[in-house]
Amino acid sequence: VRVTGEAGASIGVTLTGTVGTVTLSPIVANGAEQAARLTSGDLNTLGEGLVIVSAVQTDAAGNTQPIAAELTFRLDTVAPAAPLVNLANGVTNPISLAEATQVAAAGGLLSVRGEAGAELTITFSGALGGVTRTLTATGFNQPIELSPAEVTSLGDGLLDVTARQVDPAGNDSSETAPMNLTLDTVDPTIYSRLLDAPAGFYNAGDQIPIVITLSEPAVPGQQVSVLLNV
Repeated sequence: VRVTGEAGASIGVTLTGTVGTVTLSPIVANGAEQAARLTSGDLNTLGEGLVIVSAVQTDAAGNTQPIAAELTFRLDTVAPAAPLVNLANGVTNPISLAEATQVAAAGGLLSVRGEAGAELTITFSGALGGVTRTLTATGFNQPIELSPAEVTSLGDGLLDVTARQVDPAGNDSSETAPMNLTLDTVDPTIYSRLLDAPAGFYNAGDQIPIVITLSEPAVPGQQVSVLLNV
């Protein structure tokens, strides 16, 4: 809080919070703006939330003059929790190019939620480089998408995602634990196909073993389409 009073006058400042009231030691005015400082103990006395400030100056003759209107501010000394970060609905790990660049209107790559008004910072750390995204939190899930150029700059391979937030009062949250993902934007190539069965006639329902070699390790649930000319 800053006050300005008549040179030589004594200025008394009182702050009333949600928990208690603090009356500061009188300030001898010098005709210029002066700071009225609070201690950490004063902050505990006031409590979190709305604080009302009033002031009265008394000149050398004993004349008093209160400020025209009380001032208010909100005291917030508590750091927010780390933001919540989750993959968007339908996005699974490993992350394909289509998932990484999914537009925000469709859910984006992931969603982040922070305290309303806080500044969110989301950091993507890839095999080749990093991408940082900042936005103002709304208190609700907000979609995050990557551009094709950003995906290229990250590179295929391991991708760590972290987030933190700074609330409007300047309190900084802790960083989230890394979300460990894998970015895979290259379609697999079939290197070879081997019919692992003897020649002959097969009936409907018979199983015919086929060995397929891919350019990358197979992922559970991955599908390979095979066309047989019969």
